[in-house]
Amino acid sequence: MNELKQQLIDKLGVDEAMAEAAISLVLNYTKSKLPENLQGPIDQIAKGESPDVGGAAMNAIKGFLG
Repeated sequence: MNELKQQLIDKLGVDEAMAEAAISLVLNYTKSKLPENLQGPIDQIAKGESPDVGGAAMNAIKGFLG
């Protein structure tokens, strides 16, 4: 998520707190639209961890989050 935060800072000219708030807003919105079993893995990916989910589900999540 640090890369995304830095892009928000560089490309939009927002400060670090605003970039973090934007990321949090998007993550929470995204999680609200996903089935409950995918919400935990989204949190893990956001923390830089690799969740233990099925290969197809993991690829879909990674593709969505970039």
